[in-house]
Amino acid sequence: MIELGCGPVHLSYGPGAGATTLCLSISSTILECGNRVLWIATEIPDPERSSHILGHLGEGQLMRLTIFERKDSLETSITATRSIVERLDKEDLLVIDDWCERHGRASSDDVAAILRLIQSRPRCRMILTSALVSKPISGSMAVDFTANPRGGKKVNDLLRVVFLYDDAENLGYRNLFDSGKISRVLLTDSGFIPA
Repeated sequence: MIELGCGPVHLSYGPGAGATTLCLSISSTILECGNRVLWIATEIPDPERSSHILGHLGEGQLMRLTIFERKDSLETSITATRSIVERLDKEDLLVIDDWCERHGRASSDDVAAILRLIQSRPRCRMILTSALVSKPISGSMAVDFTANPRGGKKVNDLLRVVFLYDDAENLGYRNLFDSGKISRVLLTDSGFIPA
């Protein structure tokens, strides 16, 4: 769904697009392959949704998933999980779901924490999610994004920005705008699948 082998991804999502569900779907695939996932978030993913997406995995696969609920600053969470991140391999995944507030600008502390994380060059694959600053406007074939993703130029010059937004014409479908290309994913009971 999203190519993760080309460096860290900033998944900037529109309202109700399902960024957490997409990240759970990607995590499921990573875990199925015998790799590890570290998930850092201000809120633990919904247990019922998580069960639908991850419920088919065996105990050994689920043991490779670490969820860290962020209670303090992003910097504190990154520091607290640093030893785990350092042990992640190139096929493993780090997800930081909603790395900054969903409204307003990303705080300078959060931006600094993300910059330090990226500049430390973890070996693992990375997805950082944040809410779109403004809703994407879609035409028949082109998409015009009127605002930069949260974090500004400093952050987004170091990440590949992928936009996830609702396909207004097709119920259950979402669009991924990645490096000038649009692909579609379909929301099913067990998460997202390529359309």
